[in-house]
Formats: sequence, structure tokens, C-alpha cells
Amino acid sequence: AKRTRRASSNQAAGGTQQQEGPMQVDPAAGSAADDGPSAAHVVSAVDLDAAIAALELLQWKDDVQDKQQLLQPLQDLIRAALPHMGTIAESYAETGNTSAAGGAATDADTTPAAAAASPSAVGYAIQLSLSMLESLVREYGSAAGVDPALVLSCAGAAPDGAVRNAALLLLAVLAELAPEDMLGHVLQAMSVIQQSTALADDSHSQAVASAVLASLVPAWLSAGRDSSELWGCLISALPGLPATRRLRLLEALLRALPQESGLPVGLLLMMQRVVATTAPAAANTPDSSKKAKKGKKTQATVEEPPAAAAAASDESAWLPDLMAALCEQ
Repeated sequence: AKRTRRASSNQAAGGTQQQEGPMQVDPAAGSAADDGPSAAHVVSAVDLDAAIAALELLQWKDDVQDKQQLLQPLQDLIRAALPHMGTIAESYAETGNTSAAGGAATDADTTPAAAAASPSAVGYAIQLSLSMLESLVREYGSAAGVDPALVLSCAGAAPDGAVRNAALLLLAVLAELAPEDMLGHVLQAMSVIQQSTALADDSHSQAVASAVLASLVPAWLSAGRDSSELWGCLISALPGLPATRRLRLLEALLRALPQESGLPVGLLLMMQRVVATTAPAAANTPDSSKKAKKGKKTQATVEEPPAAAAAASDESAWLPDLMAALCEQ
């Protein structure tokens, strides 16, 4: 029964799981992994099994009193487990009578107390903790006591969609309830959304990215920040995204922005980018026809690397079509 609940939770959180590389997020975004895995305490398989069982039980019980007292313990668990997190998909590929936490026999008496939990079980425990935090924050209508930097660290380090989506959904709720606390993390969250779009193409991940943008953008604008920074952040990431997902990401931002700072600003920035990528290389180099002053050497012309030139040429080819498609939305 436990494995069935885990499988259903996995599907709801991120669709089909596949192992992905961790994203690049500012190391200052959280203190969980500052010292790296070598400095962190080993997570016991037995202890983690007990924590997972408790978290699974809490998902199904609605009559638990004083649940807000779990806010700090849940974050402490995440901090301790984050350096050891692995992809959740591995635990569902296991066969035989094994526990999700340690891969040992399900009988707790046969599991050494000092045995380390498997990375897949650590990832599953973090996913459950993030989901529980989201539930508590929604239930009590307050983001007090929840560290946005820690949640962002989870989203950035997540090796698969289940943990990343759970972290992003929590960030969306935090942005709604405490926009001033999220303001300093908006651009980092945008970076996570970009890479999530590049790694995941399932409908749930798309909906999560849209929900986070819909929460982050009002927090950004209410502080008097310029929407061009948000547009620039996403547009600069477009070349690294699959062609089929570029428009989808821009649409999500467009829907979250007010009309006056939406499409006109985005189109202007994209047109500027097209001009920059198609401008003649000679426009940025010294005039070779001019003679150097007496006693000074002529300035050497710096040639653009072939790879960079090809990338710029390719970008100028698809950006106009992307602009036209965005106008039709």
C-alpha cells in the first residue's frame, strides 16, 4: 500500500520521472548544501523510513491538531537531506522486497541502524516535505517561518520533475502570501523555470511553471520593478530551449503581465536582439582604412568565433517567427 501511494504521489507531482542533471542556481540561495555532502550528517535509512511513513500518513489525515508546529522540523529535514538527494525514479525501478529508503529488507530489525538511506528515498522524503509545507502554508494562510531560499535550493538541485515541481508550487504560494519576502528571489526562480522548461515537457510541469510565473510577476511589479528584466531573463534563455517550448514559456509570462508591460515590451526586446545578431561585424570593428598614429601599432581586428557567429545567425532566423506567433496569442 505504501508503494502504491508513493507511485500515485510521484505521478501527481511530476508525471513520468527521468533522471536529469541538477540546475545551476546561486549557491547563496540556501544554506542546506553550503558545506557539501562530505560535511553533512549521514541520513539513516531507518530514520528516513520512519519519517517517510509519518509524512505519508499526514497526507491522508485531516484531523491533525497543531500541524503548524511541523514547519521547522520539515525544513530541518530538508536541510539535512538535501546534499544526499537523488532521483526518485530509481526507487520505482527496484524489484523485490526492498524498502524505499535503504534498499534493505523491509523488516526494520534486519536493517543496520547506521545504514545510509538511498538517494532516491532522500529525494522522495524531500518531495513529501515540500508538499506538506505547501499544504500547511495554504491551510494557515501564512508564509511566516518558511525559508524561500531553502525552497529555491531544492528546486535548483532537484534531479527530476517531482521534487522540482513540489518546490516550485511552494514558491508560488509563498509569492502569493509574502511577495516582499520573495522579491529578492524572483530572478533566481525565473532561472529555475527556464531550465524546468528545457528539461520537462509534461503538462503538469507546464502548468506549474505558469502558476509560478503568475505569482512571481505581481510581486515583482508591485515593488516598482521593470517588466523588461523579466522579459530579458526569459528571452536570453530561448536559444537553449527546444524550439517547441519557446513560445509556451513566453506565453506564460505574457499572461502574467498587465497589457501595457506585456506584449509591447517583449516585442521590443526581441526586435533589439534580432538587430544585434544581424548587425554587420564590421560595424563593431575599427576602420581598417584609417592609418595608425605615428609610433602606435594598429589595433587588431577581433574575429567572432565561428560557433558564436553560427548561433547568432540561427537565432536571427527563428526569432521573427517567434515574435509573429506571440502576436497571435
